[in-house]
Amino acid sequence: MMKPVYAFILLLSGFIMQAQPTTWDKDIEEIERVTNEMLDIISGVPGDEYDWGTFRGHFMANGNLSAIFPDTANGYLVYQGMIDPWLERAAPYYENNVFFEEAIDTEVLTTGRIATVWQHFRIYDEEGNTLDEGINAYHMIKEDSKWKVAHLMWDTDREE
Repeated sequence: MMKPVYAFILLLSGFIMQAQPTTWDKDIEEIERVTNEMLDIISGVPGDEYDWGTFRGHFMANGNLSAIFPDTANGYLVYQGMIDPWLERAAPYYENNVFFEEAIDTEVLTTGRIATVWQHFRIYDEEGNTLDEGINAYHMIKEDSKWKVAHLMWDTDREE
């Protein structure tokens, strides 16, 4: 009579174990939290508080960025630099303009301590009108059990 009870308990424990999030699931969740928080920090209107310390903290000590901007000759310019010089240049723009950016889709690939993230984003105004869309491409490393950005590159879909 006890065998069916043990079989039921074994079957039930198998279902419970399957329902537990895996380390991989937790990594994906953390990576998406970090990348979404970065968008939240740069989004706002003049007068808002911007937490550049947290933004900077999401990068490795030698983390860097690359941004692709259109130029007037139907080509493009690439800005490449370390996080602090980029913040000196870009933070005043975000702080003095209406700018909102949100992820509309995120794809994460991980193996061991590295992750590649494609974050499809949209930029919108105060009324919710889409102004542009594009891709943020992150290379991340798990450092001291935290996911840190080694490199961030972005481009918009804008042709001109």
